[in-house]
Parts: sequence; structure tokens; C-alpha cells
Amino acid sequence: MEMLIPGLCGLVVIVGLVSIVMSRANWSIPQMILVAFILLGSLVFFYFSARTFVLAKNWNDELKKYAVAINDVEHGKMVGNQIAENGEGIDQLKAKRIRAKHDIDVALAGRGRVWMQANMVRANADTGEITATVDDPTPHGIEAKTTLFVFEHNDKEKGGRYLGEFTVTSVTDKQIKMLPSLALSQGELTEISRSRGQLDLYEIMPVDSHSLFAQFDNRDELIKAMFSSDAQPEYSREVQLRTRQGAAGPVVEYAYSPATDKDPEDRVYRWVKFNKDWSSDKVPADTAVAQAAPAGAAAPAAPAPGAAPAVQAFKTGDVALFDPETAKDLEAKGIASYATDRDDKGKVFVRELRDYAQMFREATRQRTDLTAQIAAVSAQADRVEAAQTEVKADVQAVEKERTGLKSDLAKFQAEREAVTAFVASVEKRNEELRAKLSETFRANIRMAAELEQLNRRLLEEINRRNPPVQAQASLAPAP
Repeated sequence: MEMLIPGLCGLVVIVGLVSIVMSRANWSIPQMILVAFILLGSLVFFYFSARTFVLAKNWNDELKKYAVAINDVEHGKMVGNQIAENGEGIDQLKAKRIRAKHDIDVALAGRGRVWMQANMVRANADTGEITATVDDPTPHGIEAKTTLFVFEHNDKEKGGRYLGEFTVTSVTDKQIKMLPSLALSQGELTEISRSRGQLDLYEIMPVDSHSLFAQFDNRDELIKAMFSSDAQPEYSREVQLRTRQGAAGPVVEYAYSPATDKDPEDRVYRWVKFNKDWSSDKVPADTAVAQAAPAGAAAPAAPAPGAAPAVQAFKTGDVALFDPETAKDLEAKGIASYATDRDDKGKVFVRELRDYAQMFREATRQRTDLTAQIAAVSAQADRVEAAQTEVKADVQAVEKERTGLKSDLAKFQAEREAVTAFVASVEKRNEELRAKLSETFRANIRMAAELEQLNRRLLEEINRRNPPVQAQASLAPAP
């Protein structure tokens, strides 16, 4: 096909030249040359026209191919009424990207962004300020005023120590500075200042999960190292991985701990088997779903709880694990029956998930309150001790004074006894003197009476012997 036009043109040239040569008897030489040039020009025009037509056809064919390819790229390659395998187009990829973004948003809603192995530069022991560099990713996307939960980076089998909740104060290229968002004790500030190496930064505190320790072989050691003795039994009864032999080979699945009579009712979840098809848009988030096992096969185990259920529609024979209230409602309505034929009697223990961020904040708040109370009590104790010291000083002064008073009292008592004895002797002497005086007084009275009598007798005797002048005159004769 490619040689058809050149061959045809060559044939026309030969026929035209032969015709021109054979017409030499009628045409002059210039006419023959003119006709020859016209013939060659026409052939050239015909040739390029034909080539242009072929080229246009080829370009149209290519355009159609590219249009089909573009359509396949944009809308997907169709085989019949379905998209061919590996034939997804931009529309399908956009839909997948939207779903992927949604899945990322769902994942980030419970996890947030994470910056692993940030390099610790320095830590201030007084304020708790941490300076670190984030090398991956670049740019890291951390902004000022972002709240980050900071852990020491460590092997996942050991786990990094939690340093606290921090707020980013400044960002300079790869370097960030963070200050504690909550009040920390001096011990915690000292521990932060001792931190070295690398840090793991979480935008959201890692969420609690029922399958948190299921993948670790040393789960018991981790539980003992991370939790108090009161909380260890709950975590030890968490979901565990087990391997059973399936029809296609070993199957790794999650196993739940059977419930006991001592477990709280709200933590005892029930396996139910559906008696009819049922669907709901209000299936609890921690519902664990398993398809019904074939006849004679072991009851299936559910995927790890804690995430949104894989399905929200159940068929007759499906087995699912629900919270006590939902399971009771389904059983009461006849939609499902308790799967009591299982090894766990259809009842398993499911630990209540914890909000660690809120727990740390509450613990910090309580510690702050206790610290304030301790400070107030310490201040009161200091005041009491100061008052006690003053009281002791007063007591000592009073004791000293009392000792002096006791000495004075002893002296006073001795003096009083001496005075009492002296007074007694004086009173006795007075009594004696009074008695003597009384006797003397009585004697004096007697003696005075006797003296009076004696004086009268003496006076009478004197008067008798020597009368008074008046008496003598009266006795003399008249002149």
C-alpha cells in the first residue's frame, strides 16, 4: 500500500514521457518541455496530495486511538459493562482517593499525626521547655500553639516513657520548642531534663484498644511493667491472638476471655446468632462481627473490637458480639438468640476502654489540688510549729518562773511555819500575859480597894487626931 502511489506516479511519468516523445512531430521543443514540466509538477502535486491524505488519515487514526486512550484514562477501560482488571481511570482513582482520604481522616480522627524519632536538643530543668528537631517529614507541618503528647522513643517491645502534654511555642525550620501544657512537679521537670535521644510526638494521645497487647509475645511482662497491680488483671484478660487449623490452613484469630460471675454486668458482652436478616445504622462501634461457621465447624472468632464494624447488615446464621444492652434487645425481639453453645457459653469479658489523655489531665489536676492542699497544710503546720515554738518558749519561761515560785513558796511556807510557830508562841505568851495581867489587874483592884480602905482609915485617924481648922474654930469659945 505504501508503494502504490510511487509506482502509479512512476507509471504516469513513463507514459507521459512516451506520449511527449511520440508527439514531437506536432509539438515544438518548448511545448514538449512545457508539457514535461506540467506533467512533473502535476505528478509532484498528486504525490504530495496523496501523502497528505494518507498522513491526515494516519493522524485521524492516531487521534481516535488517543481519544480512546484518554477516555480509558479518564473514565476507565470498559470490558462489556464493567471496568477491566487494572483498567481504572481517573474517575475511579478520584473515587478511590476520596475513599482513601476518608479512611485517612477516620484513622487520623483516632490517631492524629505522628512524628517519630524527633531529636532532643535540650531540656530546661526549671521550666520543662523542650527543644527538638523534626527531620522527617520535610516540611514537618507542626505549627505554633499545636498541642503534642511527647513520649521517649523506644523499642515497641519496651515502650517509651510518657513525658507529658506540651504546647509548641515556636517553630524555626526543623526546630521546635515546647512548654508543658499542665503544671508539672519538680520531680517530673527533673525527669524531663534527664531525657536524651529521640522523642515520639503525637498530635492525639494514643487511644486505648482491646487488642493493645495481643501482638506482643511478652504481653504479660509489658502489662506488669506498665500498670498497677489493681489494673493488671483487666489487661491480662484482654483479647489474645490464637492460631487454629482452618480448612485452608492455620488461621490466626482473636480470642476473648470468658466472663465470670464476678465481672460487672456492663462489661460482659454476649455472642448472639441471628435468626433472621437484620441491619442497622446504629451498630455500636465496638461490635465484633463474625460470619456463621459451617455445620460441624468451630465457632468463629471475631476481629479485634474497638473499631467501626466491618458490616452493619447481618444475615441469618451470622454470629456477632454485642454489648449487653444491644444483645438483650436483639434477643427480646427475637432477631437473634444467645450463642450459648460456644466454649465461652456465649459470654466474654470486655474491658472498658480508658481515655488516657483525660486520665493524665485529671491526675495532674488532682495532683495540683493535692499540692495546693499540701502547701496550705504545710503553711499551717509551719504556723503551728512557730506557735508551738513560742508556746514552748512561754512554757519554759513559765516553768522557770514556776520553779522560782516553787522555791519562793517553799521559803514562804517555811517562813509561814516559822511565823505560825512564832505567832503561836506569841499568842501563848499573850495568853499567859493576859492571864497574868488579869490576875495582876484583879490583884491591883483588890489592893486599890484595900489601899482605899487604908487611906480612909488613915484619913479618919488623922482627922481624929488632928481635926481640920474649920472644926477647930467651931470648937473655940466666942470672944
